[in-house]
Amino acid sequence: MPRVALIYDVDGWCWHYQAQALQRCSRNLDVCVDIYSQARFGDVSRSAGGLERYDAILHFSWTESPAWRGRRVKRYATVIAHHGIEHQKPGDWQAVAASELRNSRQACTKLLRFDRLLCVNPMLVEAVCRMGFHDKARLTMAGVETAIYRPGSPKGPTVRGLRASGPKLRVGWCGQVSDRPNTKAYKETVPAIAEAVRDVAEIIVNDRNHTNALTQAEMVAWYQGLDAYLCTSYSEGTPAPILEAAACGLPVISTDVGSAKWLVMGGVNGFMTGQIIDQPSLEGVIAESASAIRILAGLDDAAYLSFSDNARLAAERHGWDKMAKAWFDALLEDQA
Repeated sequence: MPRVALIYDVDGWCWHYQAQALQRCSRNLDVCVDIYSQARFGDVSRSAGGLERYDAILHFSWTESPAWRGRRVKRYATVIAHHGIEHQKPGDWQAVAASELRNSRQACTKLLRFDRLLCVNPMLVEAVCRMGFHDKARLTMAGVETAIYRPGSPKGPTVRGLRASGPKLRVGWCGQVSDRPNTKAYKETVPAIAEAVRDVAEIIVNDRNHTNALTQAEMVAWYQGLDAYLCTSYSEGTPAPILEAAACGLPVISTDVGSAKWLVMGGVNGFMTGQIIDQPSLEGVIAESASAIRILAGLDDAAYLSFSDNARLAAERHGWDKMAKAWFDALLEDQA
């Protein structure tokens, strides 16, 4: 049975949960998976036979990865999960991605360490291939744990009025408000949208980072207290909260970022707005988001529940049980 090591950055954050999901799914795919934090795997790598025991090692955070390629590692892989490699710049993001990576000696040097580059959406595959890494790029869409993220009590305008402090639609937004370059995704959008819909909705902001992250159970409870989810990102690889929110039965309103277009079907399980690339498009996203919130706030119970059911169905198509095989195929292909 092949053996794989998955290395994440910090406990209780995105990559940690994805590693746990892949480990769970591996049991049905005849793959033995060990997961480690980056700190813990340092001890493994220094131990006798620590690296040789694995047929593949996946380091989720390529920017922090050590140079193991060629040093007793059979296959060394990483995840390309963000187009701008954490630089938030407006414009044609595919061109920005390829340009930044191609012109960054440090980035290219690091990516050369790997045998496989696992890309979480097709646009990232294209961007990596445009850099010249055609032989390394593989498409591995991110998933969601649908057994953990589930709808709570039945939702709808009638239930909303009983559960919330008033009859307003409760719309969630989750991200980092104050300590990252991408905070403009909040500052330039959410307050303006909240003001535009204050008569029919309230936006509930969940300001989190890896130092104060909620547990999965706490996040499920948060989603289950909402009626819809709003994503206003300028750029993403896969916005994990939209998958989680949809799995909890929430209609999703999202900018056209990353893999959102493969989840959100306008007028069916949510609404897609445009991409934010300049001031006019920013104003358009604010107006489109406000309009979508008003539409959801005006639905009767049956129409709202249709959105909710369709959101859950879309999330189930992205469940880790369906997505994990592509990850292990990419890691272990051509292995004896």
